[in-house]
Amino acid sequence: MRNIYRITIHAIHLLSLVIIGFVTVGMFSNPSDGAGSPFNPVNIGVVIFLLIILFATYYFQLKKNNWKIVLIGSFLFIAVFLVVMLLIYPYVYSF
Repeated sequence: MRNIYRITIHAIHLLSLVIIGFVTVGMFSNPSDGAGSPFNPVNIGVVIFLLIILFATYYFQLKKNNWKIVLIGSFLFIAVFLVVMLLIYPYVYSF
């Protein structure tokens, strides 16, 4: 049972890393933009914040070894991801 727990945690976090990777590629490669640099401190800050949240939930889930923690941590990361990308990111980026 412990191996299934660890495989599930690794699969969930690998999928989360892939999603963050797609978002990062989307933020840093804008072909419709002019000759300006696509690197923006807001973009880098959002990606670093999401990675810190992901690794914190990953560490906490490995340490506690409880299925409820996996569900709560995964849903919490999805909620934080959606709030940051849909509410906070456009507001901060408009400045």
